[in-house]
Amino acid sequence: MDDMIATLAQKYGEPSSKGEGFAGARYFSWVYRNGAKVPCSQRSSDPSYCNLGQSTKYIPQDLDKYVHWGENHGGVIVFVELKPWYEDKTKLKDFAISIVDVTKKGQAAKADIDSLYEEAERQHSAKSQKVSVPKL
Repeated sequence: MDDMIATLAQKYGEPSSKGEGFAGARYFSWVYRNGAKVPCSQRSSDPSYCNLGQSTKYIPQDLDKYVHWGENHGGVIVFVELKPWYEDKTKLKDFAISIVDVTKKGQAAKADIDSLYEEAERQHSAKSQKVSVPKL
């Protein structure tokens, strides 16, 4: 694990944020805006807050959050998750990396939202049309 962490630090520099998860998993993120690395706080009250779990995944119910992030933060996020072996926490078991352009993700989310609203309106209009009563 230490070798992988050192390699990531060599490639991307000091992480914008770090965290630990279940069973010894370790999380690292590098947040870039306008080509410069910026800090990323995990406290929601902090102006540099970035909810990396929301930022790097695409969850339909969170589309409004992606639009907000894209409009207000922009930039690129590199998110890395490292999981050690249960028997030996010094050895790497799993490695995952996500690289997200938050602005483009926000634009895609906005397009999805608009498309969903248009379809909902179309279906509602079709169901709301008066139907003639058959003559008996």
